[in-house]
Amino acid sequence: MRFVTYLTIALGLLFGGYWLAGNAAVGRGTAALAEQLRGQGWTLRYDAIETGMSPVRFDNVLTQMTLTDDTGWFSWAGPTLRLHALTTWPTRINLDLPGRQMLTIGGQQLTVTSEFLQAAVTALARPSLPLHEIALDGADLSVISDQDWQGGLETAKVLFVAVEPGRYHLEIEGFTLSLPDALTQQLDPENRLPATVDRIILDLDVDFDRPLDIYAAEGTGPRVRLLNLRSAQIFWGDTGVEVLGQLAIDAAGIPSGRITLIGLNWRALIGMAVNAGLVAPGVGQTWENMAETLAQDDSRIELPIDFVDGAMSFGMFPLGPAPRF
Repeated sequence: MRFVTYLTIALGLLFGGYWLAGNAAVGRGTAALAEQLRGQGWTLRYDAIETGMSPVRFDNVLTQMTLTDDTGWFSWAGPTLRLHALTTWPTRINLDLPGRQMLTIGGQQLTVTSEFLQAAVTALARPSLPLHEIALDGADLSVISDQDWQGGLETAKVLFVAVEPGRYHLEIEGFTLSLPDALTQQLDPENRLPATVDRIILDLDVDFDRPLDIYAAEGTGPRVRLLNLRSAQIFWGDTGVEVLGQLAIDAAGIPSGRITLIGLNWRALIGMAVNAGLVAPGVGQTWENMAETLAQDDSRIELPIDFVDGAMSFGMFPLGPAPRF
């Protein structure tokens, strides 16, 4: 579970800050984190750790840092990673990410630039350092791929916060999203929609079978038990999609429950689905005819999707196997 790995990295860095008492402690904490990641098939490297201390805060900078998945599927590299914490609040570590980063995902190389990109990881002051909050803010994000596409995001916010032991709330907001030109032309060949997607929003509660802490990576890791999707939205001009509902996840990772898809300007959405290849052109009209019988009005439609026995269905119509978690 990659989420658990990233959580381990965040809490490992936090662990180093929590026991911070000077340069040697920082080095030991980071070395211990690197060793723990190696046991999970990851390699963490850095050239040096620059440490500064003042009466009010600790400062640490890792230079030429790389994090690599030993399978070669994922890697991250940046010239610096700055961490700092107030001496009065050592279990909250603030991270300043570099303005230029390099990602490799599935063999594709991505260059990520930003005006600023900051994160904060907060744990409770207990021996297991249970996660309390992860927050991220970014502005003027740009992604350039070596496969000849690029995209961008004007602002981004992420908040992942503990509500109670094992239960967490996730909020993601992104505004003014620039899609790759090829994708925009495929979805909207007539240039009817604005040049950028207005906003993307996710509001989600997730229950794990145990709290997320520095022991989260041990064994099989925490297992998702419940997803309460308060709302997932994407709005692009006069079109929009919202998804909401609740899914219970069993021990095998099979979901059960119902989610509801709400489409705004559903005729345009079906056209976009045809353009994207999600709906065969020959049945596009059939989808429109069916949607017209279900729509509340000319612009809004609601489609409840049931998850039962590992399969998805819309009423009596099967939609295929349900995803595993």
